Amino acid sequence: MGHTPYGYRIENGCAVIHEEEAAKIRKLYENYFAGMAQSKAAIEAGIETYHSSAKRLMQNRHYLGDDFYPAIIDQETFDKAEEHYDDPRLQAEYLYSLIESEAI
Repeated sequence: MGHTPYGYRIENGCAVIHEEEAAKIRKLYENYFAGMAQSKAAIEAGIETYHSSAKRLMQNRHYLGDDFYPAIIDQETFDKAEEHYDDPRLQAEYLYSLIESEAI
């Protein structure tokens, strides 16, 4: 089967939610929607990761639930995060670069 995604564990051949890690995944999204960069949102949620890893976590469709993995987040949360990725005006890094360029 391969690597079990962060937020899950395998019990008796079935994926179950690892509640402590799942809470961190939910907090990652919450922090990101509050305006934090993805890497900062992950660190503040208690997830040790880099920017690219945080983005991969947030784009993991397993968190929506499927035939094997139970849902950790809902579709609305996932879609809202996708809108943030696609709109640079909503990304924290973009906002900080605007502030920086105004100060120059």
